[in-house]
Amino acid sequence: MNDERRDRIQELLLQGEVERAALAADVAGLRRELDERRQKLRFAGTALTAIATVATVAYKFFGSGSLAVRVGRIASAAGVLFQLSRAAFRTKRFW
Repeated sequence: MNDERRDRIQELLLQGEVERAALAADVAGLRRELDERRQKLRFAGTALTAIATVATVAYKFFGSGSLAVRVGRIASAAGVLFQLSRAAFRTKRFW
């Protein structure tokens, strides 16, 4: 009876070691997957931050209230006034 118990304990210890090794391998695989996913998410976060920064800067430079738009409006108005004055001088010469 003592030998049966000893054999059973040895059998259970061996089974525990095998199961522990399998569990460690599974946990290592999950850890690798988590690290890969974390790296992809970190890259995606960095890319989105860069895109948001570029969009913000572009809006500041080219948005409806930006200096570039104001200069464009002034240039457009000046162009219209220049063309009107040119047309007025032409009609004045004609009369």
